[in-house]
Amino acid sequence: MSKAKIGIDFGGSNLKIARFNDDQLDVIRMTPGYSLKTLPTILTDLRQFNPEAIGVSCPGDIDYQKGSITKSLRLGTDIPISEIVRQSLNKNDLPVYLLNDAQAAGLAELHLGAGNEKDDFLFIN
Repeated sequence: MSKAKIGIDFGGSNLKIARFNDDQLDVIRMTPGYSLKTLPTILTDLRQFNPEAIGVSCPGDIDYQKGSITKSLRLGTDIPISEIVRQSLNKNDLPVYLLNDAQAAGLAELHLGAGNEKDDFLFIN
């Protein structure tokens, strides 16, 4: 089984998960009404994809060095999300990249969307 990269978007009302594998993007899950309690079960299901890395985007304040969400209206405060992801997948050395959702959207537009191959680009969210 080839390894995949997984993207997790913690939205205001939905959790979306996508898999990037062999230049293909597949949305593999959309979960309305998620919570911190249901998160480990949702993440454990990702073991089947044998991810080599996980990217996480979340609205709110992020502590990039700790890999945690410091403040999120949906999830609460001081959530060690990188640790939760690694523990749920039973992969302590798994790279987990965490970004604020607005920053993630801007980077996606820059590299894959409207800003791709442009000399100048401004993203306003």
